[in-house]
Amino acid sequence: MPLAAGIIIGVGNVSMKFTDNFSLSGIALGTLVVITGYQTLRAFAPAHLKTQQPLLDEGTSSYDDAKS
Repeated sequence: MPLAAGIIIGVGNVSMKFTDNFSLSGIALGTLVVITGYQTLRAFAPAHLKTQQPLLDEGTSSYDDAKS
C-alpha cells in the first residue's frame, strides 16, 4: 500500500507545504511516503512477520567460486 501511494504521489502533481519556505513535491514526497509507510507498517507487524531468513546463506551460491 505505501508503495502504491508513493508511486501515485511521485508521478502525480502532488505537493505538501510545511512552511512558507519549505514544501515537498513529486519524487521527494513520494519517497518520503514510501519509506515512512514501510517503517510504520513494519513496526506494527506481528512478530512472525518480522523475522525473515536471508535469501541466500553464506556459501550457498557459486558466485565466490567464479574464475576471472
